[in-house]
Amino acid sequence: MRHVGIIFVLLTIVSPNLFAQDVKVITGATLIDGAGRAPVKDSAIVIEGARIKQVGEYSEIKVPKDAVVIDARGKFVTPGLADMHNHLRDGTFTRRPQALGNARRLLAFGVTTVFFPNANLQLLATLRQEAAPDNSAYPHIFGAGPIVTVKGGSLSGELRSPNTTDEARAVVKEMKAANVEAIKIGYDDNTW
Repeated sequence: MRHVGIIFVLLTIVSPNLFAQDVKVITGATLIDGAGRAPVKDSAIVIEGARIKQVGEYSEIKVPKDAVVIDARGKFVTPGLADMHNHLRDGTFTRRPQALGNARRLLAFGVTTVFFPNANLQLLATLRQEAAPDNSAYPHIFGAGPIVTVKGGSLSGELRSPNTTDEARAVVKEMKAANVEAIKIGYDDNTW
């Protein structure tokens, strides 16, 4: 039983040196794949480098001869969690930027994907660069750039406030060049 595209939270089972080995096999854990199938009580997960190559019942998986075997009986393996709105406390409310440290903490809690709304473009680029390697200590980072709004609102932080359609097009082109996944549009007049 092979699952493509699913990310497993192995952090509670595997040491940070996981990626230093060539082939690892995690055995005995109860595997919950998140696809609605029944849990696999005695699973095997074959990992080559930083990639999951095989997943299934232990009895159905051929364990490579030179693999490092990790006994995970009594533990659970689940898909990674996705946090779809997290500012990573990037310094907006504090004097010290904490985004990388907070991203690392999220990964330790099983969050493997983060969407960062209203991100400074330089910080977003740095976070993505740090999270890009397969053996990164950070979750995958996606995000929107600074809020696009109109003048006169009360939104704070780094903003884009175009006044004309040409200025609005320029903002969209800037965001596209920065490879953001979304453009956040907002307005708050503090009447609430």
